[in-house]
Amino acid sequence: MANQSAEELLRANIEAFNVGDFEAFGAVLADDTIYDEPGTNRRFEGRDESVGAASGWKDAFSDVVGSIESMTSSGNTAIAEITWRGTHDGDMQTPEGPIAPTGNQVTVRSCMVSTAEDGEIKRTNHYFDLLTLLTQIGAVEAPSQEPATAS
Repeated sequence: MANQSAEELLRANIEAFNVGDFEAFGAVLADDTIYDEPGTNRRFEGRDESVGAASGWKDAFSDVVGSIESMTSSGNTAIAEITWRGTHDGDMQTPEGPIAPTGNQVTVRSCMVSTAEDGEIKRTNHYFDLLTLLTQIGAVEAPSQEPATAS
């Protein structure tokens, strides 16, 4: 994999996630990779923790698939806009405990920024709207749709 670009590595990582192949998912990650989810305030260090985080999402949304809408790169960094679609059919782990499956469909857009080094992903920042996800599964009430007014 040493000759794969950051884009190729990120695409392979997403495709492996989509089919639940966590061996292939982990194969493109460096041993000391870092995976950050600012929306959940979680950070995973190392291949095993990163694979565990991904498999946890797949446990909560077993049919989830990420469709890459666009991807670009600069040097050793790739950026992908992704739309995730799936069903909340398993426990979603949170710091306050699991959220039981609701059977609700979700569609969440995200941005993944991955940096590669020596043919492996060294770091990924995954940005997504957690409020949208929690609203779609029914864990929180949807925010008011009324526009804010200035006083």
